[in-house]
Amino acid sequence: MLTDRQRKLERIVFNVFHMKYRPVTLEELKLFSQLTETEIRDSFQQNEGNIVEIKRNIFLLKEHVKDYENRKKFGYF
Repeated sequence: MLTDRQRKLERIVFNVFHMKYRPVTLEELKLFSQLTETEIRDSFQQNEGNIVEIKRNIFLLKEHVKDYENRKKFGYF
């Protein structure tokens, strides 16, 4: 049986890597950027995601969150 965190994690991982189905919210990006590599790799056991591609996407998502927060801080939003 999946824990609440695991269920949330799987939903977020799916949404982050399949953005064409539904845009990812900022809250999901923030939570995703805090996940460990092991948590993400475990959630991809069913999927055949390439870990190098996953790491690259995580880096880009973390940068996206930082950029958004900086813009918000300086009044762009």
